[in-house]
Amino acid sequence: MPDLREMAQADEITGLPYHIYYGPEHLGLASDIHHGNQGNILVRSVFPKIVADAYRASRVHRVPIEFHSGGSPIGFHKKYASTDLALGISGPNEKISLAISGVVPRWAYDMRSGEGLLKYLSDEEHEFLTSPERTFVEGTHSRPSKRERHRLAIGHYYAYQALQQLMTQDEAANNIEKILLSSDETVIRALGSLMYEQSLDILDDLLQPTMTIYAEAKKQGMVPAWSREPHLAMREYLPAARFGEYLQAGGVADESESLAA
Repeated sequence: MPDLREMAQADEITGLPYHIYYGPEHLGLASDIHHGNQGNILVRSVFPKIVADAYRASRVHRVPIEFHSGGSPIGFHKKYASTDLALGISGPNEKISLAISGVVPRWAYDMRSGEGLLKYLSDEEHEFLTSPERTFVEGTHSRPSKRERHRLAIGHYYAYQALQQLMTQDEAANNIEKILLSSDETVIRALGSLMYEQSLDILDDLLQPTMTIYAEAKKQGMVPAWSREPHLAMREYLPAARFGEYLQAGGVADESESLAA
């Protein structure tokens, strides 16, 4: 049966999906989490699983059930389908990196009237919506095992991006081969540490377009006070202590684990 819902729109500057808006007066309502960046079937069919998983893990916000997908006719998902990852001027890397940096568009779908129309958020409304209690990287307010799995999805994504570049360099490729073949934890840690700074340089270069978008988003009031710049947010999910482990895994998350679980 065809999906007749409208596709939710994305911000023109960042490419990030618009959030669902509700007010402080609704904080007492039962709530659940909405995947602002949805790793849906369409995304997984077009992009590698590692990209879709990191995209899904990079942004969630807490929404009253009646405005989200509950029995109420004003639920967001009754009117809108998830935003296409390919929508907008930015690519997956920019969307993931901007999301984990805390960037949130100034427009949102206001579900309070039941119309679900786009609304421009005032400074106070944007501050309310972007509170870490309401907008976060998935797993932040979930059980520890799920939180770890989602953090790993983002870490694996960045390791994968670095690995694609490292494999084009003979010395780095040789070191990666040694890591993959070694069972000696000391060797893995030493070589992983050696390559970590190289990888950060690669990722910093890859994040340059994101930094430009981030700067413009900041001018437009999309960046909350708690935000950290994309290159710093990336380092949070790709710590030196785990880099050798990520490389040994080939930068690829376990295909048997579903982030929807």
